[in-house]
Amino acid sequence: MVASRLLSPMENPRSHYIRFTPWARQLLLAAPFLLLLLSVSAPLFGQAISSRPNVGRGSAAELDPFAPIGGALYETTFRKDNVEIFSRNGTLIGLVGKIGRPTGLAFDAAGNLFVVSDDSTAGYSIKKVSAIDGTISTFTTAALSGPHGLAFDQAGYLYVANNNNNTIARYTRTGVATIFADRGQGLVNPIGLAFDAEGNLFVTNTHGGPARSGRIIKLSPAGEAILIIGEGLMTPYGVAFDASGNLYVSVNGSNEVRHYAPDGTDLGVFCSSGLASPYGIVFDDADNLYVANNSNATIEKYAADGTDLGVFADTRSGPHFLAIYHPQ
Repeated sequence: MVASRLLSPMENPRSHYIRFTPWARQLLLAAPFLLLLLSVSAPLFGQAISSRPNVGRGSAAELDPFAPIGGALYETTFRKDNVEIFSRNGTLIGLVGKIGRPTGLAFDAAGNLFVVSDDSTAGYSIKKVSAIDGTISTFTTAALSGPHGLAFDQAGYLYVANNNNNTIARYTRTGVATIFADRGQGLVNPIGLAFDAEGNLFVTNTHGGPARSGRIIKLSPAGEAILIIGEGLMTPYGVAFDASGNLYVSVNGSNEVRHYAPDGTDLGVFCSSGLASPYGIVFDDADNLYVANNSNATIEKYAADGTDLGVFADTRSGPHFLAIYHPQ
C-alpha cells in the first residue's frame, strides 16, 4: 500500500504545491544544512581570484601535489608557510606544506623537493619532500644561519646561502655539512644561488644594495672566487641562466631584471614592466622567464626576448623563490 502519492492540480484544484513522502520531506528540510556543509568543506583552490586569462586557482585534485610534476612551477610562500604548485598555464594545482617560513627550493635528480625553512623560532632547517609519497622530513639543521637560496651541483651536492653568517654550506646526500665559501671569498649577505653549465656557482651578495653596491660572485668548483659584477646593483636577489648561458639577476631595489653575457658583459635591463620587489627567478624549457613579485604577490612571465607576457599567477602572500621540475 502506498502511504502517499503525488496529486496533480487537476486531482486537487485547491492544491498548488506537491505533497511529499515523509522521507522526501526530511531530505528537503536537511537541504540547507547540506549546502552549508558543502560550502565550508569546498577546497580553497576552487575559489577564483582573478579574471585575467590563465590566472587563477584550480582544483588541488587535478594533479597529485605530492608527486613531482614535470614542467610545473613551484613557489615558496614565505608568509603562508608552504609551497604552491602551478600548472603550465598558471593554475594552482596543489600545496606542499606546512614548512615554516620557506625560502629557497630545489629538486634533486630523483625528484625529491628540498625547501629551506628560514624559521628562527622553530630553528633553521632544510626540509625534504619525498617524490614517492610527499612525506616531509628534516634533511638537516646543520650549518644554517638565515638560509635562503638552494642549488644542486651536477654531482648531487646541495648548497645553501646563509645570509646571516656570510657562508655557503655544502651537504652530501646524507646531510653531512661543510662550509664551501665564506667572507674570505667576498660573501656578505648572500641570497641567491645558481650553477652554470661548467659547474661554477654564482651568488648574489645583497650587502650594500641600497647604495647600489650589491655584487655577483662566481665560485669555481674548487671554491675560488671571481667578482663578476661589483657595482650598480641595488639589492640583487635571484639569479638564473638561460639556455645560452647568459646570466640573469633580479634587482629587488630597482624593480628590474638585468642580464649579462657568460663573460660578465653587461647586456642591460632585460625586463622591468610589471615588477614589484622581484625575488626569485627561473627559466622554463622554452626560455620563458618567471619572476616572483614579492610586493604584489604575483608571478610575472616574460618571453625569451624580454616581452612581458603578463601575470602568470597570483600567489597567496610573500612569494620568495621559484623552481621548475625537469624530469631526468
